[in-house]
Amino acid sequence: MANAQLSSKAVGSIVKLKVGGTAKEFIVVHQGKPSSIYDESCNGTWLLMKDIYENRVWQSGDINKYESSDIHAYLNSTFLNLFDSNIKDAIKQVKIPYRKNGGSDGTDQSGANGLPCKVFLLSGPEAGLAGASYIPNDGTKLDYFNANTGVDSKRIAYLSGTATAWWLRSPSTYSANYVLVVNSDGGYNDDYNDDYASNSSGIRPALMLPQDMEVDSSGNVTPPPPPATHKTLVNGTAYEVKGGKCMVNGTVYNILKGRTLIDGTGYDVALPTPMPKKGDLIQMNLDGTSRQYRVLRMDGSIAEVLTMWNLSTSIKFNSTNTYSGSILDKYLNTTWYNTLSSDAKAAIVPKNITQDSWHRGTTGSPQYSGTYGNTAPGSTSYTISKGSDNYRAIGSRYVYAISIQEILDYLSDNSVLVDTSGMLRNQNIWKMFWNQTTDISEFLWLRSASADDYILAWYVNGYFGYPGDDRAFNENAVRGALQIDLSKIDFTIT
Repeated sequence: MANAQLSSKAVGSIVKLKVGGTAKEFIVVHQGKPSSIYDESCNGTWLLMKDIYENRVWQSGDINKYESSDIHAYLNSTFLNLFDSNIKDAIKQVKIPYRKNGGSDGTDQSGANGLPCKVFLLSGPEAGLAGASYIPNDGTKLDYFNANTGVDSKRIAYLSGTATAWWLRSPSTYSANYVLVVNSDGGYNDDYNDDYASNSSGIRPALMLPQDMEVDSSGNVTPPPPPATHKTLVNGTAYEVKGGKCMVNGTVYNILKGRTLIDGTGYDVALPTPMPKKGDLIQMNLDGTSRQYRVLRMDGSIAEVLTMWNLSTSIKFNSTNTYSGSILDKYLNTTWYNTLSSDAKAAIVPKNITQDSWHRGTTGSPQYSGTYGNTAPGSTSYTISKGSDNYRAIGSRYVYAISIQEILDYLSDNSVLVDTSGMLRNQNIWKMFWNQTTDISEFLWLRSASADDYILAWYVNGYFGYPGDDRAFNENAVRGALQIDLSKIDFTIT
């Protein structure tokens, strides 16, 4: 049986995506943009996990601001990374309606002012609960659900075979601490249908995919196939059309930019600028000077990049290792950001970030080992391990210091490695940050905290080529990372 486009799947249909290597069922809950309060990015196929994935805390600090919540950060980092790479890359970056600044003191945001994300929880109105007590106006009913604030079987979801309550993204407008949940019977009751944000309830991740993706006969979602190869015939020889070839007055020309004839005049037709790939270096002028950036990640036309020069050589992290509101945070997201051109600012896509924490040694889990030294491949072995106080919510940032987790995510791809025997080899660190394979006497702050001491924060040691920790009140160099839409800014791949 031929594959079907995702757009052809009826609302209520079941499709499958692999999460952590295991096929999970997702319900098609809507096709297209639900209403005018949604940004155009929300025009796709809406999928909701059929069963509850797990129980999780919404926000450990009992603050019901979805944009800075633990669950929002988790869904768009750890959970997102559980998808196969081709699906992860295809998941749409969207702007969803939300209650900015939480329940009782917040305001409803919609359209272009929506919250950027890839994976999210449904809102109360999206689940058919519009008009119920204490529910903000943060969405429109999706076609799968009934407009019913009472018990409804379409809202019942199971965890390990047991009907279980599950979180919405809607904060209760009654308070700054409560978050709305769907009861285990699929109902809503304002007397008991909210919960402290620090409590644990089920999560049903939702996402949107492009409608031209395909579904096979078993229900598995796959990206669309590449376009068919086309050929053209020149002087009896068939040429594959890539840049293409054309014949003008008996002469065969390679089509590099393209050329067309209009009213007897030849015009160059510029082909789309090819997008860079992970690991590439690109040149951009964001602050009045053309500079080099490392591409850490690509998502369509949106690149996450790292400056390949120091914005400053002497910045303190802060008095402690908390990144949010720190000297380092303010310098990158305010001081340096304000040096950028208006075009650059318009092209930047804010990122919701968290702060991870790490041990030196094997105290935590998972653990990552490497070697360091001022000669390759490094004669001293070391191990870092993730702390339990992980993923402190920070919120949306234009410019930020990268984290140890983001270094690991980048180095997890063998195509960017110099020494493929391990991610955390000194040559791989030197290449990533300095584009060289020898030592350099520089030390760059990261945003990650030490899990061993609140005074210590992590940095990259250029002399030995490894991540280490330093007192937060010391001064080190600074690099900035940001997400930018390359379709809105001039760049060249170097």
